[in-house]
Amino acid sequence: MNRDEFGEKKKPVFLSKAEREQLALKRRQEEFEQQKRRSEQSNPNPSSSNPPPSADDSSRHHRSDRDRRDRDRERDRERDSERRNRDREREEEHKAREKARLEKLAEREREKELEAIKEQYLGSKKPKKRVIKPSEKFRFSFDWENTKDTSRDTNILYQNPHEARLLFGRGFGAGMDRREQKKLAAKNEKELRDEIRKKDGIEERPEEAAAQRLKDEAAEMYDTFDMRVDRHWSEKKFEEMTERDWRIFREDFNISYKGSRIPRPMRSWVESKLSSELLKAVDRAGYKTPSPIQMAAIPLGLQQ
Repeated sequence: MNRDEFGEKKKPVFLSKAEREQLALKRRQEEFEQQKRRSEQSNPNPSSSNPPPSADDSSRHHRSDRDRRDRDRERDRERDSERRNRDREREEEHKAREKARLEKLAEREREKELEAIKEQYLGSKKPKKRVIKPSEKFRFSFDWENTKDTSRDTNILYQNPHEARLLFGRGFGAGMDRREQKKLAAKNEKELRDEIRKKDGIEERPEEAAAQRLKDEAAEMYDTFDMRVDRHWSEKKFEEMTERDWRIFREDFNISYKGSRIPRPMRSWVESKLSSELLKAVDRAGYKTPSPIQMAAIPLGLQQ
């Protein structure tokens, strides 16, 4: 065999679809015949081993098929019944939930209607806002102690703080009482003057002593006036009240006016200018201090 003949034998042949189907049928026929021959060789007398089915066998077979179909039909009916029962229960549960929701909505609507009726005839109760007074708005509370200062341990500069000495009334230090600063400045000035005189051996002349005495008296009068002005309105008499004191008094008691030529409110029953009989009646009634509306209305009524 030469090389050309060997190449022609090994060359693949492409078959059409019809040819492939014929080959498959032929191969299947051959397999069937081989199987049949194999079964004939194993059973030489097939008629004795496999007798033909009788009439009883066929009726029994039909009866078993009918029973199976009846069982399947009964099982399908049970399944349909269970499914209908489940659907019915689910629908009843949904209806119950919907009914409860509608009842709750109706109850809520009735409550809203009752609230509207009460508000119409009895009035609404609005929460009162707490009015912050201007005197409280700018009040500062600094809860801190010097013992909590930890900077002394870390920085040496804070261990020896410098104390400012105010001489001859040259300004004031922030955050310190002005009267105390004035007293400290006067004391420092006097000590410095005495030290200079003692160093130079100069005695104080009478006119200088008189001038210094007048200066100290004027400073004392100024301090007294300053203390009188800085007092709270509750510590002052009626004549000593200033416009600022009256404004703070009205803010403390939330008293407001509209109009002109309005008299000053009274701070106590003694300042009300009522007769002694009325004051005794007020005392017997148990009114120790007047209310804010009485403080504002009684002087206004007496003026009219």
